[in-house]
Amino acid sequence: MSAPILRDRWLTPAGGLVYHLRALRHRPLWRAYSDRLAGWLQAWNPPCRELVLIGPSAGWTLPAAFLAGFGQVHVLEPDPLARRLLGRRFADTKLVFDRLDCLCDRDGPARLAGMTELQRFLERGFDTFQAMRGAQPFLDAVVEREDAFAAEQFAAQV
Repeated sequence: MSAPILRDRWLTPAGGLVYHLRALRHRPLWRAYSDRLAGWLQAWNPPCRELVLIGPSAGWTLPAAFLAGFGQVHVLEPDPLARRLLGRRFADTKLVFDRLDCLCDRDGPARLAGMTELQRFLERGFDTFQAMRGAQPFLDAVVEREDAFAAEQFAAQV
């Protein structure tokens, strides 16, 4: 199955031309929020050099210093104007604009993390246990065999 791609959204309440004009005009109203967010992000010490932003909407409240700390920032943004504005606002940051729509179905987060095969394996296991109409006899057999194996191993060491 091919990965779903983001559709461009030009005019929505959460993005598009009108939204960004309002965001720019009312930016001073966000100052307290932006300052708190900057403090929180500054205190966060992520263990990796890559970041994924989902719908950052031009990053109006994101501090440049935060994004500069990453070697690469993957951006999933359906608003074409937001992509353009984000690229201009953070020109010194390595931004990679991906088109994967990772929130359109239940496999999206696994696809985003590159763990599609693991997701399929877990789903098959879940489906198998569900089809057993009660996995307790199976689980009891596993526990019994593991206990017997462990007892044999400990007895051999004594």
